[in-house]
Amino acid sequence: MRKLTLLCLLLLSSSLWLKGQDKSLNGKWFLEEIVLKDSIIHPERNKFYLVFDGVEILFNKEKNRCGMTATIQNNLISDCYGSCTKICCDEWYGTTSQYFNANGSYEIKGSILELKNKWGLLKYRKSTPKDD
Repeated sequence: MRKLTLLCLLLLSSSLWLKGQDKSLNGKWFLEEIVLKDSIIHPERNKFYLVFDGVEILFNKEKNRCGMTATIQNNLISDCYGSCTKICCDEWYGTTSQYFNANGSYEIKGSILELKNKWGLLKYRKSTPKDD
């Protein structure tokens, strides 16, 4: 009985905590462009993505995969912590990785997710069944 009570309390507290999360972020988003102050970078189509699932964010590099948790509320993503596999080198990603910091504000405009951080703007497109 004590274990059941503890489990119920845990489920209730986690559901209340997730209640404030923006569910419109959930799903897979493909990177379309990186807009910097002095340039725009267009990565290979459908190569880089983010997957939001509650407070968990998954993303890929060229060879490696990463996962992190974050605080997401009031159109802000903060406190991103996680790790990546270290299978091999990520050449293109390695030269642009500083721009992929998810800490910042976001806005969803139709099927486009715009993440703003201190380096610029990252534009992602919502995945459709055609992408998979």
